[in-house]
Amino acid sequence: MGPIFILGNSRSGTTLLRLMLTCHENISIPPEGPFFFFLEPKYHDVSDINSKVIEDFISELFSVPKMDEWNLDKQRLFERLNNTPVESFIDLINGVHKEYMISSGKIKNRWGDKSGSYSIRFINSIKRSLPNAHLVNIIRDGRDVACSYRSLYGTKGKYAPNFPTNIIEIALQWRSNVSRINDFLDKWPRDQQTIVKYEDLVSNPTKSLQNLCDDIDEVFDVNMLNFHNLNSKFELEPKKYLSWKQKTLEAVSVSQVERWKSELSDEDVSLFEYIAGDTLIYYGYAVESKNNKINLKDRLEVGILSINQYIRQSGTFVKSMITNN
Repeated sequence: MGPIFILGNSRSGTTLLRLMLTCHENISIPPEGPFFFFLEPKYHDVSDINSKVIEDFISELFSVPKMDEWNLDKQRLFERLNNTPVESFIDLINGVHKEYMISSGKIKNRWGDKSGSYSIRFINSIKRSLPNAHLVNIIRDGRDVACSYRSLYGTKGKYAPNFPTNIIEIALQWRSNVSRINDFLDKWPRDQQTIVKYEDLVSNPTKSLQNLCDDIDEVFDVNMLNFHNLNSKFELEPKKYLSWKQKTLEAVSVSQVERWKSELSDEDVSLFEYIAGDTLIYYGYAVESKNNKINLKDRLEVGILSINQYIRQSGTFVKSMITNN
């Protein structure tokens, strides 16, 4: 069985799902640490892995954002990789995850990755290096994502998120990210992917997790439902992240479902649905507003921000192509 990658737009329940899965007796999914996506372009085709390559790999690994929260011992990791057969980039990745499991106190059979926006931006790295991976795409109503973005405005911390608060920017970002994942999954084997809707996960977590376990060839583990208590006891999510992930210490509830109906203005709803209505409908969310409510000024702003977003994404794509080559 291959590793499990959790995909999804930020604030869609990716951390919730990670915690549930990492509480499974056979699955280890560390906190967000995107070293796979940072290092894959450079190391994916390295064939002669010697002590110098391992030393360089570890040095770069420890410079990747958020990897400090994995509490890895650099010297012990080097000794592990240097004293065991390592023939490929995947062997290096497996070694890092095994060291994380040891440092966390429990060896498990399978690892996973939850790297947030990094996995969306550099998703092709999965196809190139881990074609046997199972991809779990969690979807949440983008209008609720907008509410969550705004609720975190001004959050402080080393890795605190900095989300847009302009409804047009949020809608464009959400539509772009969700569409990018969907386009990628269209070309991914159907038996190696699962879609999980946030609303289903919080309203009926047992059924959602049972279905997911069936897809990933694992037996349902009731500990997944106890993630909040296990998180509180073992700090599965780093303390410094809790200022924007406090609900990971609570049992699931439907309190955050359809919050947009009370928190977003009619104008905000109209703008979001004008931009991303087709995407909402595609995933089964009802669209209530009418596009004729959008005035000319707002339509122009949508157009300008769309162009700016395209330019930014093109720059990221060009940069990644240069790096990969």
